Amino acid sequence: MSVDQSAPGFVSVGRILGVPLRLHISALVVGVAGIIGGFGVTVAALLFLLVGHEMGHALLIRRCGYEVVGVDLSALGGRCLYLRGANDDWHDALIAWGGVGFQALLLLPLLAWVLCFPVPRGIGAIDQLLFVFVPINALMILYNLVPLRHLDGAVAWQVFPLWAGRRQRRLAKAEQAEK
Repeated sequence: MSVDQSAPGFVSVGRILGVPLRLHISALVVGVAGIIGGFGVTVAALLFLLVGHEMGHALLIRRCGYEVVGVDLSALGGRCLYLRGANDDWHDALIAWGGVGFQALLLLPLLAWVLCFPVPRGIGAIDQLLFVFVPINALMILYNLVPLRHLDGAVAWQVFPLWAGRRQRRLAKAEQAEK
């Protein structure tokens, strides 16, 4: 672990799939408090969700041909930092879906399992994992998709009109080629 002088309050904790991961002091304080309070499994599950969400963005960033600079996590959320070339609204919209895409891939099978099969109750670790990975995860997805600045929804929902515009241009081009 090393303190990164370029971003006050962030501590470098390693790499995931080659992507530098930094935690803000606030995340460390909340994590330690949760562990001391007996919620270590909950803290670990929330950290997994946050890292997974940001790595979902990182995967699509790389898929779009951009460079992932790092992932920063704080007690209030995270951000995936990347370098890109020209302004490309289509790629930005796709990348915005990466985080909730990861979360949905985790949520949907677990939700189906919980709805279809009896879940043992009273086992602390299982209760904590299911609480984080099902209802908390679903709420995080909904929150992230709210179309407000600094949330994924501000950009993610643009994918639909952008897709429609791309489709219209493709159809017009195909129509002209037929003439």
